[in-house]
Amino acid sequence: MYNIPAGQMAMVNADFFIVADTLRNFRIADSLVKSSASEKINIAAGKIVNGGVKMTLENIAFKDVHTYYKVKIENETNEDFLLGKTYMYWYDKNEQAKMIIKGSYLTYISFYPIIRPRTSQYIVFVTRSPNVVEDESLVLFIDDRRKEKGGTSIVVPGKYYVSELAKVQSSVKATANKRQAETQVEEPESKSSKRNRKKK
Repeated sequence: MYNIPAGQMAMVNADFFIVADTLRNFRIADSLVKSSASEKINIAAGKIVNGGVKMTLENIAFKDVHTYYKVKIENETNEDFLLGKTYMYWYDKNEQAKMIIKGSYLTYISFYPIIRPRTSQYIVFVTRSPNVVEDESLVLFIDDRRKEKGGTSIVVPGKYYVSELAKVQSSVKATANKRQAETQVEEPESKSSKRNRKKK
């Protein structure tokens, strides 16, 4: 469990090998896990793993060039769920695989987690943000380390992705507009103060 799952290395990029980037992504992910969004997406995985392991995408967050996917794993079986290879594909409007998103990894530094029987745990999957449009989709695949246990996938419709991104962009734009308005108000006062000083 202290080694990256077989096949996972093909999915990651340079971010994974740079300590500062890995720590940064881990801190953002940790904050996301500890916070509760007022409006959850709640997209359930298409299949239950090993007769009782359920997965739900609860939230998507954006920071700089990265997208963070908060997933809840509920293990309702009597044995451990060993988190294995986790990766994401980008599909076009015809549901054909467009590309695998390689710049991606789970934000765990030391090892991939074990979800104990009758417990639940959050994981956060991070990728470089893809330019998805509404009629496309992203599919997050999550496997158990043991091949015989299988895996599942969570389909993220493009409309959900675009909608969540729009919320962030609107917030950033509103903040920028507010700062610009404050600057414009301050400028006349500054000029007036200068004229008053000159008169004196």
